[in-house]
Amino acid sequence: MLQIIELNRIHPHKNNPRKNLGDLTELTESIKERGILQNITIIPKDPEDYNKKITGKKKYTGDYIAIIGHRRRAAAELAGLTEIPCVISIMDEKTQIATMLLENIQRKDLTPYEQAQGLQMMLDLGDTVDTIAKRTGISSSTIRRRVQWAKLDKDKFEKAVERGGTIADYNALNKIKDEKKRNEVLEKVGTNNFPWALESAIKAETHEKNLATITDTLNKFATKVKIQDHKKHQYCAYISLDKNNYTPPRDTETEKYFYTVSGNSITLYKEAKPQEKPTKTPEQKEKEVRIKNLKALFKQAQELRLGFVKSFNPKSKHIDKIEEMAIQLLFMSYLNVDKDVLRAVFDMPPGKFRESWDKDGDGETYEDAAKRILIDNAASNQKMLFISTYLHMETIPATCVNSQGVYAQNANLKNLYYYLTDLGYEISDEETALINGTHELYSCES
Repeated sequence: MLQIIELNRIHPHKNNPRKNLGDLTELTESIKERGILQNITIIPKDPEDYNKKITGKKKYTGDYIAIIGHRRRAAAELAGLTEIPCVISIMDEKTQIATMLLENIQRKDLTPYEQAQGLQMMLDLGDTVDTIAKRTGISSSTIRRRVQWAKLDKDKFEKAVERGGTIADYNALNKIKDEKKRNEVLEKVGTNNFPWALESAIKAETHEKNLATITDTLNKFATKVKIQDHKKHQYCAYISLDKNNYTPPRDTETEKYFYTVSGNSITLYKEAKPQEKPTKTPEQKEKEVRIKNLKALFKQAQELRLGFVKSFNPKSKHIDKIEEMAIQLLFMSYLNVDKDVLRAVFDMPPGKFRESWDKDGDGETYEDAAKRILIDNAASNQKMLFISTYLHMETIPATCVNSQGVYAQNANLKNLYYYLTDLGYEISDEETALINGTHELYSCES
């Protein structure tokens, strides 16, 4: 039932998910001119006393708490109103939180962080994900993702929102398991460096997990030693942490093995015999690891470019740039298509095409099939034209490092970045250092 209640008896809810009511100037002026056009939902501060008075047909003189209409209540106060129209309701604390949360979400008034805090508050009050889903109409999967946001640093989250962070960005952070690292990457949300920082953090966690698995295997037949102690041993193998398993050598029963851990790699050694000489010097081994790390970074950069290409939806404003890319391609002296990148773009399984030219005419070659798919579709589809041009410009090798670990300028790769950034790709500082030769992993040799 609608009642007129004194404004000084109505107080904001201490657990209102919306912490910032925003600019109230326009709403205040509207209330001054036309009054409050939509009533406010409130609950008695002392429900027991309220029910007792109402049952005894006496007047309740206590205060109230706002549930729906916090902005209207605050603007009415600024407008100088002393009374406002209200609907009095009785609801438990869980229902209060759910009502405020849903009302603000429907109006899109909550920041992502406020949504997360509100959902976490309901869980803290004893609700389950399923009951919250029923109360609010929000899917269970969305609730599970968003309560993870509540664990993020509030100040960093708010700054990320100001930089233009999206829901997809915050959901992507959930891929990082470590809370501290997640907050570190949160500082990159809304910047060109976010995709790189996210991918690096995910890979670092994967490497850490794989390190534990692989060292468990190594410890069964090898001894871990300090990096400076490996010089007296014979180099055996480089073990990447990109995989989560390792097959030991066959001679573990007769040979003594040692290993060192450095960054995202493990190096395996065996005990050197007096008559044997190391096949590689420490400098050569260091160079080999450095080159592998550089190639891994270029691979990560290629994966980011691939992700941009797969999700890119050309608009009319892009066609001129795409056509410029295609024209540029015509003047290139050779065309190479990386079969792995081609398969990734079209989500093709390995072995879709033959690996070499079909000289005997007994089937369609890899190259023929690739060109057929691209050329047949390019004329009628801007996306296909873009992908076909991209695939031919993503030449082999997609790196700027030579066999000695020295920076080698790659004009084709620079050219590709030139077009992708014009189309909206955000190049990270790490990629910039890789393609212009300033990355710390490059050798100083000339």
